Order: sequence, then C-alpha cells, then structure tokens
Amino acid sequence: MVLNNLNRYAKLIFNQKMYFLARKYYFAVRKKKYRKYIGGERYCPCCGNHITEFIDFEYRSNHYNHQMYEEHYKNTICPVCCSLPRQRVAASYIEKKFDYLRKKEILFFAPSYAGEVCMNRLGLTWQSADLYQFADRKIDIQNMDIPDESIEVILCNHVLEHVPEFKLAIQEMYRVLKKGGILELSVPQFPNQIYTAQDGHSKEENWKLYGQADHLRIFGLDIKDTLTECGFTVTPVWGNECEEAAGCRIGPADYDIDCIYVCEK
Repeated sequence: MVLNNLNRYAKLIFNQKMYFLARKYYFAVRKKKYRKYIGGERYCPCCGNHITEFIDFEYRSNHYNHQMYEEHYKNTICPVCCSLPRQRVAASYIEKKFDYLRKKEILFFAPSYAGEVCMNRLGLTWQSADLYQFADRKIDIQNMDIPDESIEVILCNHVLEHVPEFKLAIQEMYRVLKKGGILELSVPQFPNQIYTAQDGHSKEENWKLYGQADHLRIFGLDIKDTLTECGFTVTPVWGNECEEAAGCRIGPADYDIDCIYVCEK
C-alpha cells in the first residue's frame, strides 16, 4: 500500500518533523484526490467524514498473502484516512466511551494514521508507544520500563502478532494498568480457529500460514481465555454491533474477524 511505503521511506530519510510534514502532505493530497467520495450515508468514525462508499485495499502482493486477503480488500478502506474495518470498530468504541476517555491519559501502542486521526479529532490526551524513534515513548511491550499500576488506558491494535512473547506482553500491560484501568485490544484471528497457531517459521512460511511475512502467529478464539488468565475481565465488541454505516462488518469469509476486546483490570 502507498501509505506503508511512505511511512517506511520517510522514517529512514527524514527526521521526525519532516516525517510528520510528509505524512500530513500525503493525506492532504489524498483528500483532494478522493473528495468525490465525501458526503454520503457511510461514516468513518476515525476521521469523522461521511462518505459515499469505502474503497478497495491496495495490498502489496509481496507482503500480503493474496489468497487470504482476496475478499478482505473489497470495499474496505476509508478513502480519506485509510481506516480498515477493525480500526473503525475501535474508533466506534472510543467515540461511545468519549466521556470516560476524555478524563484519562492513554498509552497507544503502534497507532495507525487512522487511529491518530481519531484520537486527535476527539481531543483525547494520549501518547504513542513503540520500539521506534517516532513514538512519543520508546517502549518494549514485553518489558516496559513503567511503574506498576501507573497507566489508565492502553490501546493495542494488531501488535501482538508481531511480538515474540505475546503472553509476556499481555502480562506487562496488566501490570502497568491501574486497578479499574482498560486495555482495548485487537489481533488478527481466523474466524473458525479455536486455538492460536504459532511456530518458528521463516518469513516465507509466515506469509503462507499467517497472511504476512512479519506475522509470527495467527490468533484463535482462545485469545479471550488468555486475557482472562492474565487477570482481565474481558468483553468482546464485534463489528456487527457497530452502526452499519461505519462498515465495521465481520469478515471476510476466510481471514480475520473484526472484533476488539475490552479488558478491565
């Protein structure tokens, strides 16, 4: 996808200020290009735009397994902010919980551009967290240099599939959350898979088995049990529970389910 390439090369070439200016310019140009879609019955809770339709996902065949994503990229992307259905599920939840979240300080692991747009549009207080220099806080999610029970809200969407020790990451998020704190989590899941599949595969095998070369596993429905075992009280929020106009459907047929897990400590 063009945005992925922009992020990759900008981070290598530019300093932080130039990176964000380049990205801002890219989306300003994109909005002009896709202005014909603005104004309609569809709604993106990430950027807040009403649009006529969602557009196809421009996947890179050398990065994404086409057979798994074949139906996933149809009528999927917001033409303005590039949000995916799973990101709109999370944004719909954030909108509904605005009165609660606006009083909290939020730690957001590896936010997408659409996620950043949502947080800034709503005026929430948040910091990005990642291993890379462009995050507000450089943090290893498996070993956080953060005191116990010091964070009020954590957002972590499609991160754990990249993490070698994902259970350790969950335990760490539980540790740093305050009592009563919230973790909003999503992971890639096969719709009919009960147990999480994981093995020490090459990038080529990961691409074939899990859909992307940089995915170390694909999660099953047992992720809810794993979260519960780590101490959380877990409530799934499914895409079909969100307003239909936001395009937060469950799907596609063969890859992933658009679901987030709201986990309370």
